[in-house]
Amino acid sequence: MWNLILLVLTILSIIWTWRLINFGIKTATRIAVATETTTTAMTMLCEALSPEAKRRIAETQNLRERETTKPQRQRVDTAACF
Repeated sequence: MWNLILLVLTILSIIWTWRLINFGIKTATRIAVATETTTTAMTMLCEALSPEAKRRIAETQNLRERETTKPQRQRVDTAACF
């Protein structure tokens, strides 16, 4: 009787673990696709900017970098678009 209960619990545990791993893989894939889509959109936006707008963005970024003394969270590098 206990062997049957343990067998059922083992099977349920394996199924639960498999579904958890599958969920993690799907989530990682969705994040990767969203990141790639965002990068592509940012690249297209940067390429569509006028030269004057690109210059102003670069100047603004340079000013912010000089004013900032503490590290901040990572942001999209629009200077790489130029």
